Amino acid sequence: MSVNPSGIPNPELKLPTGAWLVVALLFFIGALNYLDRIMITTMRSSIIESMPMSEAQFGLLTSAFLWTYGILSPFAGFLADRFNRSRVVIISLLVGRQ
Repeated sequence: MSVNPSGIPNPELKLPTGAWLVVALLFFIGALNYLDRIMITTMRSSIIESMPMSEAQFGLLTSAFLWTYGILSPFAGFLADRFNRSRVVIISLLVGRQ
């Protein structure tokens, strides 16, 4: 059962075909987004093993990653508002996997 703009349930309103597919895909993309952000901290020992560094240097690496992510996020939101959101999401996924 859907809800009309006034908030009253209306059994006549139907969700568009594929609406739950879009929700599932966005859930998957959101999960990948959070995994990307925490991956650097969960792989601390592997990173330090492959690139010897002190704890302070690893902290600086983590901070630089998160600051860059935080600073660039508003620009990504601007692009998503300005251009086709589907294309911005797809391009960001492709660029992020390089």
